[in-house]
Amino acid sequence: MYEFILRVTKELSPDFQIIIMDHAKLNFEDFTNSITEEWRNGVKHIPTNWVSS
Repeated sequence: MYEFILRVTKELSPDFQIIIMDHAKLNFEDFTNSITEEWRNGVKHIPTNWVSS
């Protein structure tokens, strides 16, 4: 599925963008090169200081 998504994104580039939020961390170059943010080891999608008490 990811190979298909990456292929279509490249074909429609630069006028197309896909945002995927997943726990996957696949070990192939096109996938790892596409990662722009990695929310692990205490780094969160929504930082703790954004949440009000």
